[in-house]
Amino acid sequence: MGGCAVADKPERGLTDDSGRHFHIDNLSIHNGSLFPTGMGANPQPSLYGQVARNASLLAASLTGRPKPAIL
Repeated sequence: MGGCAVADKPERGLTDDSGRHFHIDNLSIHNGSLFPTGMGANPQPSLYGQVARNASLLAASLTGRPKPAIL
């Protein structure tokens, strides 16, 4: 965990908040490396939620369909 820093601009991190890489087109990160550090509790529920959100955003951008309302 913690290998890919999430930031609002490329100077501050590796990916945006949806896991898309700032410098490599067509690359997005969908795993625990987006978390800033390891968690003390079981990270699985948070990881599943983050991956589901980012996968939904990626699918919406690739298909041109609207983003799900819950995101």
